[in-house]
Amino acid sequence: MRAKITLNINKQSGNVAYLGETALVSMWFVYIIENKFGHFYTGICKDMARRFNEHNSNGAKCAKALKGKGPLKLMYCCQIGEHSAALKMEIWIKKLSKPDKVRLVANTLTYPSAHERQSTTFINELC
Repeated sequence: MRAKITLNINKQSGNVAYLGETALVSMWFVYIIENKFGHFYTGICKDMARRFNEHNSNGAKCAKALKGKGPLKLMYCCQIGEHSAALKMEIWIKKLSKPDKVRLVANTLTYPSAHERQSTTFINELC
């Protein structure tokens, strides 16, 4: 993962003070969107707000499975640290049965390697 490191350099003495890392870490999101028919779509992205708006727009970047099936509702969003971990979780979710996906959305089913997840977030302001 990448992080922007902030340093304070004193020009007179040449001393360098470490101020910490900024939250510019490359994070990935795994998400589940529900369409008007109650079907779930699972995907990954780096910018959840942008991706959800792309799906809602029915434009060129909208997933084929979601075109013309709005209104869409973001049901689940989980922030993951690395791309490979996000892909693994996406595959795991896609293999789940519909009742298990509903349990995951309700936060009663946990991902087997929950230590890889940074946080689970339900984003209601995008819906």
